[in-house]
Amino acid sequence: LPTTKVRIRIANNDTQLWYDALRSPHEVLSAKLPTLGLQEVEHDWDFEVAILTRRKNGSIDDYQGNDSQQAALDQEFLKPYKNYSSEQRQKLTIIDGRRFNGAWNADSVLPYSDLLAFGSWGTFGNAVGSTLATAKVLFHAQNLVAQKQLYLEAVAHDVFANGYAEAQRGGFKDKLKHDTGITYTHGQGYGDIAKVRKVFEVLNQYVNQRMQAHFAGNSDVKDRIFRFTPQLWRTFESEV
Repeated sequence: LPTTKVRIRIANNDTQLWYDALRSPHEVLSAKLPTLGLQEVEHDWDFEVAILTRRKNGSIDDYQGNDSQQAALDQEFLKPYKNYSSEQRQKLTIIDGRRFNGAWNADSVLPYSDLLAFGSWGTFGNAVGSTLATAKVLFHAQNLVAQKQLYLEAVAHDVFANGYAEAQRGGFKDKLKHDTGITYTHGQGYGDIAKVRKVFEVLNQYVNQRMQAHFAGNSDVKDRIFRFTPQLWRTFESEV
């Protein structure tokens, strides 16, 4: 694919990344762009990238759900994108880099299904690299059906099945305990087949309920079913 021009906005670059040698977001990003065949520009760009990051002086190795300063930063950063037209959203990629291995919360997900790409899985470097690679391929493919499918899969996985507010520290974790008495374990998984089956039954219920609620009225989501199946090596890194 040809070199592609991108306009990049980072919510706050004055922070360090825990699993990326404590480098700044833009430092990590800049190292990825040449490998991906992307060029950062301010004008005449092909698609946009909006990256949510931790606020200045916020904890870089723990989730803080009641961080009002973070919430204020996120709200101000996302404000202009909420007014984008469908045509603008089709050239917009959002990366939730506030935390590694899952989205901070669902605020990073605009209630539309026509964005170019979304990502929040792995380290910041992993999330940026994989999401931008996907965005570039989709931009040149010009296949809106595939674009929507991959976007919604990423949201279901990164936000509602593995995110912090939605799964790891609330939401699904609480529902699992309430409905089954099973304690949520994200890293270790489960060794009992019957328990695994029950966990994923509740997970699929939760993800579909949250996707329908978040994208309420969106015809692309209304009749779509998202299904996670367990893998042997790590329970929640599963197919959608």
